[in-house]
Amino acid sequence: MEDYHRETSTSPSLLKQLISRQPYTAGIALCPALKQYKGGIFEDEECGGVGINHSVVIVGYGREGEVEYWIVENSMGVEWGEDGFGRIRMLTEDVEGSKVRMATGGYARLLEAPKYAPVLSYGKGESDCETPTLTIEDQSYFLRAELRIPLPTNKCHVKYSVHSDIPDVVTYTGWNSLIIKSTNMTHLGNHTISVATGNSTLTTFVVSISDRCEPPFHNVTTH
Repeated sequence: MEDYHRETSTSPSLLKQLISRQPYTAGIALCPALKQYKGGIFEDEECGGVGINHSVVIVGYGREGEVEYWIVENSMGVEWGEDGFGRIRMLTEDVEGSKVRMATGGYARLLEAPKYAPVLSYGKGESDCETPTLTIEDQSYFLRAELRIPLPTNKCHVKYSVHSDIPDVVTYTGWNSLIIKSTNMTHLGNHTISVATGNSTLTTFVVSISDRCEPPFHNVTTH
């Protein structure tokens, strides 16, 4: 790698801004509990006492209820975690001190070591970095089901941002899909969701949530 960006901050707010633009390689403490991780939000304190001995790629972040987490891609195959990806709980100011805190920004000492990302060139080959246009038709969703909406990838790994009035229901996984899932009757009705990159809104669509025992559907068109 001839030109790269080195980031030493452990601030979750700063890293969110950076990762929204491109993935970062980071060191992590791969303790036995993390080696055996099969899914969910990882927050085992065992890794706090293990040195950084592995690397992952931070590809995004999300929230489940009140818990924020980093989304990482591992190199241990699809059998690890959630099809080769994992969710590592984010250490924020509301997480009380313990041996995992260590000003690292994440469990398993994620973010403690410097993070690296290639400096993307938008000169030569700029056309390769254009974000594809995106059209998502209005969706019907039924409580207690799960609706997945794929998003197109692009060669420069520019990340999407998702905005809605039901942020706990709409999750951007960080590996190019939206997940809509709820069991809460208060979410019945129509909700507007927009997908953007940077300051540009790519598409806006409506999700109609109803309480019927029928499968959801989705229809996504990309150019």
